[in-house]
Amino acid sequence: MAGFIFNEQEFVNDNIFKFENKLNSQYSRFLDKSPTYVTYYNISTIESTVDLGFSNIEAILGPNSPLKFKEIKDFPVYGLDSVQFDLEDEDEGLNSSFDSELIILPNTVKPLPNDFFIVNHLGKQFLFMVTSVSYDTIKSNNYYKIGYTIKSLDEDSSDKVKKQVNEVYKCIVENIGTEDKCLILEEDYELIKRMSSVYRNIAKRYLLYFYNKKYNSFLFKHETGFKAYDRYLTHFIQEHSLFNEKGNHETIMLCNEDDTQDFYPEYDQSIYRVFELRKPKYIKIYKFVCTCIENRYSTFNLYRDYSVKSVRYRYGDICYLHEPFLNLLKKGFKPIQPRNEEPLDPEFSIDPEEALDPDFTLDHHVCPNEFTEMDNVIVGYMHNTISSIRNIDLEELDSLLYFDNTWEIFIKIPLLLFTLKYYYKEFMKN
Repeated sequence: MAGFIFNEQEFVNDNIFKFENKLNSQYSRFLDKSPTYVTYYNISTIESTVDLGFSNIEAILGPNSPLKFKEIKDFPVYGLDSVQFDLEDEDEGLNSSFDSELIILPNTVKPLPNDFFIVNHLGKQFLFMVTSVSYDTIKSNNYYKIGYTIKSLDEDSSDKVKKQVNEVYKCIVENIGTEDKCLILEEDYELIKRMSSVYRNIAKRYLLYFYNKKYNSFLFKHETGFKAYDRYLTHFIQEHSLFNEKGNHETIMLCNEDDTQDFYPEYDQSIYRVFELRKPKYIKIYKFVCTCIENRYSTFNLYRDYSVKSVRYRYGDICYLHEPFLNLLKKGFKPIQPRNEEPLDPEFSIDPEEALDPDFTLDHHVCPNEFTEMDNVIVGYMHNTISSIRNIDLEELDSLLYFDNTWEIFIKIPLLLFTLKYYYKEFMKN
C-alpha cells in the first residue's frame, strides 16, 4: 500500500520512551527556554601556558599574554536574559559594575575562570569575563553555572581577545544533547554545509526523475512504456532513510510493494547487501529479469497498473550494472576498458528484446570510458580509502545535479547518497 505502515503500539511506546528520557534529561530544564547567543572565548589549555589563577585582566589580555582562546560563535547560554544592558563606558571606565550568573549546557564547553564572552546589543559589544565556575554533580554530565562580570563596552578590549584566538568554532545548537558533536571548526562547518547542499540537490533531482507520488515508489520508466520497480533498491533506500532529512518534516517512508517469501534471501545476494557489509570480494555479475508484481495487495495491483514490472534476480539475464564498474568496485582500481566511440549506457539503453534473448551476453556492451567522481566515492567507500569528507571532490559531485535519468543513475545515486550520509555521520561523531 502507498503511504506508510507501522505498528501503532510500538510507535506510541517508542515516543513515550523518548519523551520520558527528555523529561529526565539534564537538558530539559533549559532547552524549552530562550537562550542568548554569544561569542564565547574558551581558554585553550593546550596552547596556553599560564596559571589559571590569574585575575589581572591586563596580564590576561595583550601582546604579552600567554593565553590563547578558542572562539565559539553562536554559543547558547541560559540566564542572561535578565541582564539590564544600561551600562555606560566613560573615559575613566565603566560607570558601574555588574556581576551575575548564567548556565552552560553539558557536553558543550568546559568553562574556565578568565574565559570571556561577547554579547552584541544595540550596536555595542559587551565584554564579560568568567570569574567562577561551579558544576552540578547531582547527575552525571550535568550543567555548569558560571559567575561573570562586565569588563568593557569598547571594541578595543574585544579586539584584544580576538587577537589571542587560535581556533574558531561554530556551535550547531540542534546537535546539543545528541550523538553528533555540537562544536565544529568554522572551516569544517562550511565544508559540511557544502556537502549537505550537494546531497540535497542530488536527492531532489533523483526524486524529480524517479519518485512517483501516486504510488509512493521509485520507478524507472523505460522508453518503451513499461516501468521498472526495484524492490531491492526500495529496501536499501528505506532502510537507510536516504530521503529523510534531519529536521525536515517532509519525509518519505517506503514499503516493499512486491514483498514475497524469497525477498530477504534474494536481497542478501544483492549489490546493496554487499555494499552495506563492505565485502567487495562477494561482488559478482548481477543479472535480473522484469516480471509481474507478485504481491496481490501492492499499490500497483490495486490501481490495476500492469505496466509496472518488478525487478527480480531469479532467473535474471539482463545486466544490472556494467562489468567494468563492477570490476572497479570489486578490485578498487580502474580496469583497462575497451574504447567505444559512442559508449552505451547500461542495459536499458539496449533493445529490450535483445536483452531478453537467451543468447544475450554482457560482452556486447561497455560502459563509458571515463569514471566519474560518483564512481570514485562509491568505490572509495567500499574499499575504505576515503578518510573523511575532505577527500571528496564536492565541486565535481555538484555537477551531478545535471545527471540524466538513465538506469545506471537510477541504481548508483542511492549508493552515492548512502556513502555521503555515512561520511557525514562519521565526521559529526563526538
